[in-house]
Amino acid sequence: MLASSHSFAMAYDLLIKNARIVDGTGAPSVHGAIGITDGRIVSVGAADGQANRVIDADGLVAAPGFVDIHTHYDAQVTWDALCTPSCFHGVTSVVMGNCGYAMSPVRPEDRDYVMGTFSCVEGVSKATLVNGIPWEWETQAEYLAWLERRGLGINVAPLVGHSAVRRYVLGAAAHERAATAEEVEAMARLVRQGMVDGAVGFSTSRVAHQKGEFGEPIPSFVAEESEIFRLADVLRELDRGIIGINPRTKALDFVQEDKDQLFRLAKATGRMLSWNEFNHRWDKPQQWSELLEYMENAQRHGARVYAVMRCQRMDLHFNLREGSRAFDALPAWKDLLAQGHEEKLNRLRNENARAALAAELGPALKPQAPAQGGSMFGPRLQQTAVAVAATDAYKDIQGRLLVDVAQERGMDPAVLLLDIARDEQLATELVFQGVTNGDDAAVERMLKSPATITGISDGGAHLHSMTGTDYPTYFLARWVRERGAFTLEEGVKMLTSVPAGLVGLADRGRIAPGMAADLCIFDPDRVRPLDLEIWHDLPGGEVRHVKRAEGMEWVIVNGEPLLHKGEASSALPGRVLRS
Repeated sequence: MLASSHSFAMAYDLLIKNARIVDGTGAPSVHGAIGITDGRIVSVGAADGQANRVIDADGLVAAPGFVDIHTHYDAQVTWDALCTPSCFHGVTSVVMGNCGYAMSPVRPEDRDYVMGTFSCVEGVSKATLVNGIPWEWETQAEYLAWLERRGLGINVAPLVGHSAVRRYVLGAAAHERAATAEEVEAMARLVRQGMVDGAVGFSTSRVAHQKGEFGEPIPSFVAEESEIFRLADVLRELDRGIIGINPRTKALDFVQEDKDQLFRLAKATGRMLSWNEFNHRWDKPQQWSELLEYMENAQRHGARVYAVMRCQRMDLHFNLREGSRAFDALPAWKDLLAQGHEEKLNRLRNENARAALAAELGPALKPQAPAQGGSMFGPRLQQTAVAVAATDAYKDIQGRLLVDVAQERGMDPAVLLLDIARDEQLATELVFQGVTNGDDAAVERMLKSPATITGISDGGAHLHSMTGTDYPTYFLARWVRERGAFTLEEGVKMLTSVPAGLVGLADRGRIAPGMAADLCIFDPDRVRPLDLEIWHDLPGGEVRHVKRAEGMEWVIVNGEPLLHKGEASSALPGRVLRS
């Protein structure tokens, strides 16, 4: 039961009163107050006394700040202390350095390589990285100290990235060959030092489709299994930290060899191991069920194997200015998207070229059974919609499927797409809806499994194609309020104490005396993500996709209000969360 830890009146730095308190443990909510002093919660339930600041949360929920364990804010946080847009959705702590990519340790001569690889893998323009990262560090300790001196809006918890330490030790040979025994031990020392400096774990990636700037494999892909096991064993020696991994065949069939490897790694180290990302796929409609059975069975046998999963339908945004790999199977379209801007427009104006493009795309836009097709994209082309129109002429169809609009207008949807692209000079933001997680029943079963962790926002990455940072408010709106798959108390627990506990953030994720005062205050009847926006605020002026939130009234970090109704204060109360 929530109760005050004091029976006498006292003075608080901040008092939140009249709130519906959902404490993050799954326990029933209570109405009451939360007293905060020196960045810590000191009383819950009843809080009498004076306060320097009072927030009246009547009609609102007060919950722990949300914890996102899969982000790539390592670069963005150097120019954006708030880690937007995650903070808009109630996130107060993020784990970064996932998939083996980190901004430290990095030798000065390797900075360009690191930026090139991060750009290619994580979908951030290299020009943005060049213009944005100040590079006033080499080691992880120096990087974290720099962040603390500059100031943080929300809390960040770093992982030691395998590709980063491999490049630091092997130099240019990192993506070319296996490491010697001496080099493996040098990497192990860096992992240990990273953990001593505050990292909350170690991450790596084994997937072949992730490539560097010049098409070379990423450093961790070249590593032998023994190297990965040795570096992860540092966490066993220290008895702390998590392991994050991209299995080699996760994007394909997830072969038994990979399943066995994850099981053995989790058993050998005794640490929690998470892989990403887990989702429902139309091209492999039963894979999710098989993987759930595998992970739940692994846990029953003492291997703490988890998957980080999206709770949202995965929508992929694109425009014809930059193109999309989804059209690679259509020769005329693939050729079109390889051209320069003016040549693309010339072809979109040419009747013969238009006819060829329409003939090729038309069949793919016709409705078909979702499970048909040989790729994640193929069967979902008929789910193409206008996400953000570039001119007033098409604002009225924003958010609508091309096939629906075309049917109303009595025209071929492929011709409609060609018209829009031509008229808006290739600037229209389009979206493939439901590329993955389009089956609500499957996603609900996945979310309810003890083997899954909600929330792979990829915050700080894929800035032009997806906006997964809205997952907390989406979860509350879709799975709690609309579908009733979880109670509010259950849903908040999944976004707070569950990820915080798995990562080892012992003083985050719950509302209780002595815990850090990371909180979000929201309207449970209104909270939801807002529509996609295009912001031109990246270093150098490049664009990114952003979703803000409705109904998220306050975001409080370490006892300091950071956001009110989405507007930032001048405070920078965030911290580096060291293990």
